[in-house]
Amino acid sequence: MKPQTSSFATDFAKAGLDAEALAEEFGQSVRQIKRYIAGESRVPKLVGEKMREIARVRTPESSEKPAFRFIDLFAGIGGMRLGFEAIGGKCIFTSEWDRWSRKTYLLNFPDGDDHVFAGDIRPYGENPALIPQHDVLLAGFPCQPFSLAGVSKKNSLGRAHGFACEEQGNLFFEIARILDHHRPAAFLLENVKNLKGHDKGRTFEVIRTTLEKDLGYKIQTRIISSAPFVPQKRQRIFIVGFREDAGFSFDDFDRFVPPEEEWPTLGSTLQSHNEVDAKYTLTPKLWKYLQDYRKKHEKAGNGFGFTAHGPNDVGTASNRT
Repeated sequence: MKPQTSSFATDFAKAGLDAEALAEEFGQSVRQIKRYIAGESRVPKLVGEKMREIARVRTPESSEKPAFRFIDLFAGIGGMRLGFEAIGGKCIFTSEWDRWSRKTYLLNFPDGDDHVFAGDIRPYGENPALIPQHDVLLAGFPCQPFSLAGVSKKNSLGRAHGFACEEQGNLFFEIARILDHHRPAAFLLENVKNLKGHDKGRTFEVIRTTLEKDLGYKIQTRIISSAPFVPQKRQRIFIVGFREDAGFSFDDFDRFVPPEEEWPTLGSTLQSHNEVDAKYTLTPKLWKYLQDYRKKHEKAGNGFGFTAHGPNDVGTASNRT
């Protein structure tokens, strides 16, 4: 009898469950489930049928026709999804491998189980056909290999960063494979400000070349600070790409930025929380530890530490990225 591994792997992808969850569902070991997925073991008929039913239940057809369909890769807790749903889009595939981010995402989007919610994106990069056809691709791909703090930490530990970081640094190319297969009309990628200057600009040049020359998309980039909207100076680079020239310009973004005197401060946020649980206040012991920690790393030239801010300030801890 010919193994059913191909259909099992497809149904597994559609179900959006981890191998651990399926192992519990089927009463089998995680190792055995992974063998089914990889095609290394024949899938029993009843197991295959049950897998198909799970996939069917977890990917129902919607009768509503959205303005466009998008996928949410490296989704975090779903920040980018909010904006695209607000203009009529429908999320049809999500990928996020961090356990706690996944948990928060499902609290933010209770309907998050009506489509595939994948963990590791790499199996989908290897076989993009497992992802439904879509109009827009969103991806906040891992920033740690490119951020100033992340690079500093990896250097101090003697570890590779950027594209050389095998765990996180080369995940951009999974996005490229998905774009190449599905050819969506547009995409939005987000990463840390330092992506553009990492490795003296060579990292970003690889990304630009891949998107523009290899894949044929027309891209624009802009570094945007969160300070005009929330009390934190978190700066991020956004890369927008279109399959065809859509007349898009980041210059239009400026009209949505409020005057600087209207930017929020920590005080404007905290005043709505009059009673703060004591667990959020640093103990004298922890406060001393943080000060010593900062001195230690400043002496070593690593730059790790803390920055203190008052009610009229905005947070700048993320400025390093």
